[in-house]
Amino acid sequence: MELSCAHHETRAARARCVDCGANLCGACRVKLGGQNYCRPCVPERLRKRLPGRRSPVAAAVLSAVPGLGQMYAGSLGRGLVFLLSAGALAANVQAVPEPVPLFLWVFNLFDAFLVASDRNARVAGLEPDPGTTRQKRFWGLFALGIAGFCTARSTVVPDLDPDLLWPAALSLYGAFLLFDRRSNHVQHA
Repeated sequence: MELSCAHHETRAARARCVDCGANLCGACRVKLGGQNYCRPCVPERLRKRLPGRRSPVAAAVLSAVPGLGQMYAGSLGRGLVFLLSAGALAANVQAVPEPVPLFLWVFNLFDAFLVASDRNARVAGLEPDPGTTRQKRFWGLFALGIAGFCTARSTVVPDLDPDLLWPAALSLYGAFLLFDRRSNHVQHA
């Protein structure tokens, strides 16, 4: 009787993890240092050699040009959104409050770092850190708040003072931290 993969019951096992003993098909097997592992069992000292991994620092550095870091980390669509957004801001720089381009550029660097980190977790067979998901959600809310401010300023309330932008952003951040159920949730063993 042929053994089946621990993760794919319809596939035949081709190897066994040296750490946990799970039977692995060719897609689940990671061969590092001459030994077979399943992704979660790859020793920490070998994780940086996993195929498909991307450097979060390189992703952030490449994002000096908005979107390139996200593309490098494997998120082409996300990278194109950042690149096109930067182009739209550059074309309308006179209509955008002064701190917004700087904020979006820094956000772009931070996002590229997180996208690469999440990719590395998935490549290693691990769940991405829930903290990075919360951080992405916050920065998404923050960007929506700035977009709402800019839209209100350019359409409904043209006299809206840009100096209100940062206190409003800090208020949004504080509200996010207070009401984020996932960060306040403690699991009981």
